[in-house]
Amino acid sequence: MFSSIYKEILSEDEEQKNNEEEGPNFFAIKELMKLEYQLLTKTEDCFKAMVHEWSNSKENLAQVMDMMCYENVGLKYEAILQLSLFLLMPNRSDLILSLMKRNKQAIVILLQGFELGKPDEDF
Repeated sequence: MFSSIYKEILSEDEEQKNNEEEGPNFFAIKELMKLEYQLLTKTEDCFKAMVHEWSNSKENLAQVMDMMCYENVGLKYEAILQLSLFLLMPNRSDLILSLMKRNKQAIVILLQGFELGKPDEDF
């Protein structure tokens, strides 16, 4: 849903980083991920097609996995919530199931390495 916006924020931040030595705008990305998760967990019929489309997208799965690699705790937390949609939703496409099986060790490592602990100021 918001993948093009994520890419735009990250690319703008990369340009700023080169000029100002600042990192990505994790707050904006985290808030978009939070909103996206809230929309994707709605149970009304009008959202079901959107959820099915999103959770069967190879690009969305790759993006969630990439977001889990950042050091920002709040961003990782939102990425884990979104990953749960791929893991727990029924009717995954064969492609998504295959990708998750192929990457199950990486998923386990990313999840094991996550400790919520004390939230940072951005969380």
